[in-house]
Amino acid sequence: MRNSLAVLSEISARLPDHLPGEPGPATPDDMLLAGRATKCLMMSEPEISVYRWVLAEGTVFAKHSHPGHELMIVSRGIMELSLNEDLGSRFEKNANGSYIIGVGGMVTVAAGTKHGAVFSVESTLLTIHIPRSEEYESWPTENRTATSENTDDCSLANSKD
Repeated sequence: MRNSLAVLSEISARLPDHLPGEPGPATPDDMLLAGRATKCLMMSEPEISVYRWVLAEGTVFAKHSHPGHELMIVSRGIMELSLNEDLGSRFEKNANGSYIIGVGGMVTVAAGTKHGAVFSVESTLLTIHIPRSEEYESWPTENRTATSENTDDCSLANSKD
């Protein structure tokens, strides 16, 4: 039997290069393909928004893009980032060509750049959007393929670090 990391890596390699309903921001039903994502809005100003995410093992985000730039910092766990951009030799790649970003890893994704992610272990991620990203602010509690939660209680999102 194949291990879950190999299966998730294969899913990451098959992520589509576009989502239903594009152009425009992706919806949670399109983006969160599997798993559980709990987010906390830590700061929101017109020029910047900061989110802290707790991502369950097996969480998969489809390839999507944002109208602004996104900085992602892994504070716990591992993110396999599928990206239509070359990051050079800063990070290792898996067999499917996704970058392996571990604790302390930081990646900037330029506006409009397609990217998706797989989390093979429970992970915590900090995302900074410039300018402010409104697309995550209305995420529903549940969607048809996975579960996402909003929380104003950042202690929940901070509890595992």
